[in-house]
Amino acid sequence: MNQDESSAILENGWHHSSLISSREQVERATYISSGIGKVVHEIGQKTGYAAIDDETLKIQDKHINTAISDILDVNELDYESILENAKNRNKTKTRVRNYVLYVMANSGEMSMTSQEVLQAVNKLRQDTNLKISSISPALSKLKSMDVLAQETRNKWHYSDPMFKAYVREHRAELLDTVNWSNEQ
Repeated sequence: MNQDESSAILENGWHHSSLISSREQVERATYISSGIGKVVHEIGQKTGYAAIDDETLKIQDKHINTAISDILDVNELDYESILENAKNRNKTKTRVRNYVLYVMANSGEMSMTSQEVLQAVNKLRQDTNLKISSISPALSKLKSMDVLAQETRNKWHYSDPMFKAYVREHRAELLDTVNWSNEQ
């Protein structure tokens, strides 16, 4: 699902339930759901239930947080372990594996080519331009860890789409230098 379709599902569902939400709330819920239809529906439904249980028809950020937490809690320990193992913890200036995890999680697409990953990493880094040979080891390592899978020889996606949503929710753990107020 694309961003517009996901947003429309949330907006229509909440509207038909007489729930009031802001554009920012719809965008946050859509962003975390990362184009996964099941997650869009589940976030929308759990957010609505949380608002109704709170005896209000106005969605609050805490209702969305509760819904996201409920959905990701099912796999929280597994995902936390996978992310910890997947992160590159050495203090080199590149930490390419972290950048790859970050840009792939923040992509609006479910899969990316190696070239798209490289372009996004270089845009994020801003100071130097890596070559494809710089990200290939990171992609291969993440594949060997079953974090990423290959659709084709040159196209990659998260092995578990829910892990992509988890990484989106925990993206601050990957990079130290990103200006989070400007990031989606």
